[in-house]
Amino acid sequence: MSLNYVFENIAASTRIMLGNPQGLAQLDRSTSGFWRSFYALVLTVPFTFGAKKSEYYQLLEHNKFEQPVSLFGFIAVQEITSIVAYMVSLIALYAITVSTGSQSRLVQCVVAMNWSSLALAIISFPVVVFVNQVSGASPAQQNPMLTILVLALMVIFILAMFRIMRISLQISRESAVVYVFVISTFELITYFFLLNLVGY
Repeated sequence: MSLNYVFENIAASTRIMLGNPQGLAQLDRSTSGFWRSFYALVLTVPFTFGAKKSEYYQLLEHNKFEQPVSLFGFIAVQEITSIVAYMVSLIALYAITVSTGSQSRLVQCVVAMNWSSLALAIISFPVVVFVNQVSGASPAQQNPMLTILVLALMVIFILAMFRIMRISLQISRESAVVYVFVISTFELITYFFLLNLVGY
């Protein structure tokens, strides 16, 4: 897999997130492209590692850990939990598309989601590190503007997912909202359940 291939798919998914349907045609939606798109999740690791490393030291500095936690252990748990939660969201997506009869477009939706995960990881990395460095573990207690920055990032993620659902599955805005809500709910519940399970 060449860098050019990676950049092309990142660019295509970014176009979709910006609401441009032409980005869909530029994605590799073949069978091999479907499986290759999961490599995008591997490529997010350096960015999430850097962000989680920054978060770890801020939590450590503010004595937020109830018990000793190593940097490797913290990041490993966060990464594994995030991946498992994301996979659960894909299962939920599959169930919804089957129930609504739109499973024929599921492959291109998953491909778009996978590559958009990498694009969003790259975009959000400097923001997350900045927030961690400036505010530590409690942004609202330090500067209300940082809370606004975090909320803006969340809105960007939600809008990106909404556009991916609407364009790749070719569904209405109302249906896209429902899809995003259901999938995000499954992902968040799984994420926090697993973290609570391991004592984080």
